[in-house]
Amino acid sequence: MNEKRRYVFELSKTELTKLLRSLAGSLEDDSPQVPDFGVDLSNIRKLKISTKTWPEEPFQVKVKVTPWQARETEDDEGEEASYSRLKKRMKAYYKELQANVQNNQYPSREIVSVFLKDCQRMTEFSSYGDEYYQIFLQACRDFQKAFDTEELKDMQLAFERIETLKDQCHDRYK
Repeated sequence: MNEKRRYVFELSKTELTKLLRSLAGSLEDDSPQVPDFGVDLSNIRKLKISTKTWPEEPFQVKVKVTPWQARETEDDEGEEASYSRLKKRMKAYYKELQANVQNNQYPSREIVSVFLKDCQRMTEFSSYGDEYYQIFLQACRDFQKAFDTEELKDMQLAFERIETLKDQCHDRYK
């Protein structure tokens, strides 16, 4: 099974403690199932449990189990979380590239490669500046070409173009 397994329960305080004890026991015994609750623990990579309650109300319990075969990039929050993660990583690499370019230095091949792949991934998200994507990707290709040919001045110009387009897009959509 390649997908997350989700379970939702409405439990009393006593039932919640029974679930948690059964879960702990199943994990200790390497049991593939939590007795009485039907939670499948086989091939577990990640386990997430959340509970909510109001006074005089039962607990709303959510159990999410991610098996090892699930893709690493998946997250409970879906597209928004992966977009946020991508933006965070791009920001760090962008700062590194910017420092190199401003100091007339060539950035590492790894940083350039990861940053440009992330730029490509970023443009696959719709509704985040679609009208800028094609011209932005062209600026990225120009930067890659300048980097590959070791033309520092061309690389600086291409990076300035990337920066300008990024700023325009972010000013409009942030």
